[in-house]
Amino acid sequence: TRIDKRFCLEEKDACLLMTDLLYRLAYATNDAFSTVMSPHVIHLQALHSCRKSGCMKIGVFDHMQKNDRPDLSYADLYARHLEIVEFIDQAGMDFYFVAEHHFDLGFSECSSPGTIIAAASQRTKRIRLGPLVYVLPLWHPVKVAEEVAMLDNLTGGRLECGIGSGIGKYSFPAFNASWDDKQEVTWEAYRIIKGVWANSRFDYQGKFFKVKDAE
Repeated sequence: TRIDKRFCLEEKDACLLMTDLLYRLAYATNDAFSTVMSPHVIHLQALHSCRKSGCMKIGVFDHMQKNDRPDLSYADLYARHLEIVEFIDQAGMDFYFVAEHHFDLGFSECSSPGTIIAAASQRTKRIRLGPLVYVLPLWHPVKVAEEVAMLDNLTGGRLECGIGSGIGKYSFPAFNASWDDKQEVTWEAYRIIKGVWANSRFDYQGKFFKVKDAE
């Protein structure tokens, strides 16, 4: 099985070459790899054979940057990245992760990773999808628990959920979030998320959050 489709967008060409190089690195000792790729043709059967051999898994971490293309509209930016996710799914990559950043124009243009993952889930069949990460101090944990559960269903169980405390201090004031307390907030939010998932009805009283009758 192979894809003979030609891709003219430079992002896809770059992604294709990157995929080629990564698989050559990961499967350099695998006999099946000698016929895996050419610059415009991907032999999926060989890739699937390599994957079954238990070798390294390959993924993409996407910041959705447009700092080098300021004239690109946001509609086109998101459309292009969704096309890339669809392409790398067909190419045989294992993971696609997207960053959550706020007010970081140019460097990272995804403030809602769950939205992109939901859209990508309807255009892909095998690749696992996930946020890297949900910045928990900027979210209410019950909302994260609900959204992740919904995404788990939308992706058909292909969701990989990353959580973290955040690396950009500049985004915290807009959410009235404390940078100094971010580690404590993250751990408390994590306990609440797990509690919501593990119980039919969940209550919690903590230092930063109060939850009552979460079902």
